Amino acid sequence: MWQDDQKVPHYPVSDFAAQQFATTIGCIEALATWVGYEDHGDHLSLSTQPFGGYALLRSAIESAAWAMWVLYPENYKLRIRRRLALQADEWRSAEKFAKSTGRKSPDIQSKLDRIQRFGDEAGVPEWDVFISIKADAARAKAGKPQNRPPKITELLQYVERHRRTDRGLSFYATWQLASGSAHGKFWVNPIIQDLVVEEGSETRYGATARATTKYGMLLLVLDRCVEALQLALARFIELGSHNGQKPTPVHAPSLTDH
Repeated sequence: MWQDDQKVPHYPVSDFAAQQFATTIGCIEALATWVGYEDHGDHLSLSTQPFGGYALLRSAIESAAWAMWVLYPENYKLRIRRRLALQADEWRSAEKFAKSTGRKSPDIQSKLDRIQRFGDEAGVPEWDVFISIKADAARAKAGKPQNRPPKITELLQYVERHRRTDRGLSFYATWQLASGSAHGKFWVNPIIQDLVVEEGSETRYGATARATTKYGMLLLVLDRCVEALQLALARFIELGSHNGQKPTPVHAPSLTDH
């Protein structure tokens, strides 16, 4: 990875990956504070709020997936292309935020000019930071590397190729559940919660139910986030190896194995 960072020292690939790792780990650690537990000696009792936890897991798996997207290409020029594409997207987002809050907008033209120059100097082929979304989509359809980041749904389906297929729920399906909960979608509730109808609450229109967390599903979604983080970290270590040789793969056990 030193070659990547030397080519674009202003926007190191390693810095981007570290930011995504910190975000993923931070969200998982925050989830631990969301789950309350008491040790009764012979058993543990768990308690959570019915909402909120899956929003953390959504952020966790998204960040891990972005790290995978940038790190996994074998060609360092493609890793640089993706790093610069994400940086350009960040400046565009910063400009939109400045406009919506009445703050001074960054000089987006000069920012993108610099990113274009960095890509050219790094030898990234057909690099065009100013390409339109429509034109970039046409490049992708033609099988050419994109100069803009993919949509989050495309990202989650893309990184699926790097995972172990025997672990069930896909990254994309994991994100769908977490995202649905984060946005308060009703379809998610029966999947992530146990609903107990309160006695005597039934009417011809429905009933009142008490929602409790399905800890098995919560653990499964957490397991997928940890798996994505493991895959991204393994690739980070591989790229950072001094002798350029791939380390022996180490597959950590799934959280759901226990």
